Amino acid sequence: MIKNPKPIMPQSPQLSSTTTHPKGASLQRLRKFSRLLDNAIGIPGTSFRVGLDPILGLIPVLGDLFDFAWKANTKNMALLEAHLQVPQTSQKANRWFIFLLLAGLFIFSVGVVSLSVLLIRLLVRLVSS
Repeated sequence: MIKNPKPIMPQSPQLSSTTTHPKGASLQRLRKFSRLLDNAIGIPGTSFRVGLDPILGLIPVLGDLFDFAWKANTKNMALLEAHLQVPQTSQKANRWFIFLLLAGLFIFSVGVVSLSVLLIRLLVRLVSS
């Protein structure tokens, strides 16, 4: 288990206000939801917090023990906020790359279909002989 004396996901100055970022309202809702899933309930006498995700996941038990300690929803939210803080520049796709990729996929598909037809014919000949 991880002790968390301070919040895992501190409010970033750029995204703390819903008016400064175009996706601010969505981020606030996601932040509240991730806290509900990961840190909603404090365990008295400790600095541990649990959320609804590991509590509801007690039915399959084993898979959620890791989620209980890892706090996946909170970490995913922090990753999302970090990603939105760094502006991404989009690049135009190389048309030749896309053309060659689609041509290769087409050739591969034709090969798979041809091989399937040949194998089915061979099986039919073997069965009918």
